[in-house]
Amino acid sequence: AGGDLRGDAVQELQGLITVVDVLSGEEGCPWTAEQQARDILSHAHDELDEIQAELEAERPEIHGLVSELGDLLFNTVLLVKICERDNIGGVTLAGCAAFARAKVRRRAPFAFTEGGPRSAKLTADEASRMWKSVKAQEKAGLVPICPPGWEYDDGVQGCVQKKGPPTGYEYYTAAERDTQSDRAINDRL
Repeated sequence: AGGDLRGDAVQELQGLITVVDVLSGEEGCPWTAEQQARDILSHAHDELDEIQAELEAERPEIHGLVSELGDLLFNTVLLVKICERDNIGGVTLAGCAAFARAKVRRRAPFAFTEGGPRSAKLTADEASRMWKSVKAQEKAGLVPICPPGWEYDDGVQGCVQKKGPPTGYEYYTAAERDTQSDRAINDRL
């Protein structure tokens, strides 16, 4: 209670990224240095089992779910870092975040309109059908999958990040629009 919860979350995520950077750095953890992507994937599966146990527990441990979700978040960031380190699939943390954000926006456009969320006008079944329909279109190559700030490159047969600021979201929530305006103003100063 109290405080800027979104700001707190961003600060904590930045701190977690720093921890992973230190662990995976040259002077970091020898165990981390030996890990491969599949190793971390195995650990993440174990964390999912522990999360499921917490959710199904009749009397969950105090902070148990928070701890297990934190472990999964750590494993996710570490997996991205190891993929970066080992040059697997062109993975970067920024790229993963950009792709996730763009994917959710494509699949749930009703929640990201100029006037704010319209999801109240859809039933859960309608929203689910829209999500699945867009996902099927993506799989069939009918919908561009590169997020704003990225473009498809035939040479690498995938999306590559463009130089300069990302563009191309045609819809924002009011808070996102205001944040984008603030950034644009600060960039000009």
